[in-house]
Amino acid sequence: MKPTDIERFLYELFSGGRDIPGYYRLRRFLSDFELVRPAPETLLDAGCGWGAPKSIYLARHHPRTQVTGIDLSENAVTRAESLARKHGLENARFLRRDLTLPLDLGLFDCVIVSDVLEHVADDARLAANIDASLAPGGYVHVNAPFKAHDYDPSQLSPAEREDLARWMRDAGHVRFGYTIDEIEALFGGYEVVRARIVGNALCKLAFFLWEKAVFDPGRTPPRASVRRFALPFLGRLDAFADRWLVRKEPPPPPPPPLNERIFVQAIRAIDLGIEMETRGDLGERYLIGEEICVLLRKPS
Repeated sequence: MKPTDIERFLYELFSGGRDIPGYYRLRRFLSDFELVRPAPETLLDAGCGWGAPKSIYLARHHPRTQVTGIDLSENAVTRAESLARKHGLENARFLRRDLTLPLDLGLFDCVIVSDVLEHVADDARLAANIDASLAPGGYVHVNAPFKAHDYDPSQLSPAEREDLARWMRDAGHVRFGYTIDEIEALFGGYEVVRARIVGNALCKLAFFLWEKAVFDPGRTPPRASVRRFALPFLGRLDAFADRWLVRKEPPPPPPPPLNERIFVQAIRAIDLGIEMETRGDLGERYLIGEEICVLLRKPS
């Protein structure tokens, strides 16, 4: 089956298909965004990231919403501006801002904080700045690593803890993650509209195959959750892929048409995994629980 127009748009939006985790988080956010009522007239993507994929997607699909994306990285902002111009998005703007300083951008009906808190030492100050930028009755959506999942340092061997610490340094994380209660405490007094621990076997398989076969075949991702929670064949697949794909020098990515097809199949698997989780059947039975998604509402 050929990619649809929207799938081709997503392929471009997520760095030529190289950001499967970004698509996963967008899809999770969209399932929560349906609960934001009324639809926001103004939205802030706080820490929008490389190319601001959530901001670009929302600006395209919600033309009546004025979208502002901010990031500390000038390169991230520049790429986002380029994508917005290419797609004629007059309702999107992108600015360079430090989230630990007052933002002075006015009030927004909704704020997205996706994979940001774990990178900031003073997360309380960041939360206060978000609060100051959110209109009364507005919504904030937080996505962050789940502190208590299978990679909790207390559950790992010394060698695994050392590997995890190295990974955190490389990723720029200053803390391992959060629990839902900790997010609720950061935004004291807010109503929790929805709070979920997310991740399931099918989504994990999509990540796993993508990372192994395309994105970085030289990297071995953590596998405890795969073996423990996923379908039985995944453990054997994991071992086979280690022998087959881990090399001293990662091979070049597939040709663009094939790369696009692989990306499309991966996002379709993620879509199916999220739909199953929402229905509460296979997706819920095989939860992995690597991230939390929390939608909160500020008092009016």
